[in-house]
Amino acid sequence: MNSLLHSAPAVGFPVGRSRFEAWVSALAWLGGAAACGGWLWQASTWGWRQGLAVALVLGTGAWAFRAWHASTAAVLHWDGQNWWRETGQAAQAGRVAVYLDFQNYLLLSLSTDQGSRDWFWLERRAAPAAW
Repeated sequence: MNSLLHSAPAVGFPVGRSRFEAWVSALAWLGGAAACGGWLWQASTWGWRQGLAVALVLGTGAWAFRAWHASTAAVLHWDGQNWWRETGQAAQAGRVAVYLDFQNYLLLSLSTDQGSRDWFWLERRAAPAAW
């Protein structure tokens, strides 16, 4: 019976900037900005709390855009035994965990042997044959 079971074939899938990630982040940021805007509109006076809220909304938007823009292109590769994140100059081995599965989009993390964790949104349209 064990001879019928075999490991999954080797596969590589491109990871990098995800349009889906950009849309999810933008919608989340817009929701927070709208909530903050509603609070500011209701406020009778402006003080340090309102200034802090505006700074945090602007800061989180800038941080999210920078993080999305800085994401590097790589290939998430399964060689039959291990997961690898391969860039043009390096490869890191690690363990993959899936957190969200929307059929055409996956949010997963790669925990490397060095203790770091990288997050990726995979999109089916990036490599339909490998999906």
